[in-house]
Amino acid sequence: MPRGKPFEKGKSGNPAGRPKKGMALTEILKEKIDAGTLADKLIKMAESGDFQAIKYIYDRVDGTAVQTVNQTIIEHSNPILSALREIIDGPQPETDRLSTDEQS
Repeated sequence: MPRGKPFEKGKSGNPAGRPKKGMALTEILKEKIDAGTLADKLIKMAESGDFQAIKYIYDRVDGTAVQTVNQTIIEHSNPILSALREIIDGPQPETDRLSTDEQS
């Protein structure tokens, strides 16, 4: 065999293929659970006032609500953002720290 090529041309390095995995939890649950019975139980729970059941049904029917995240970025603590801001806005005048320190 040529160096750097561990397998003969045209022959698989794994002729038997990848071994089969065991059953996943989802497959086992699908075999054991009757979806109609489960849906009926969920509806009864929602009708009796179970908030989690109500929320689950609404999330499944209408989709989950969009959540917004407010984030404040402090530029002086991030040198990359400061460099990008300088590229976009141009150089910013630096404050004279010595004169500020002398005044205090």
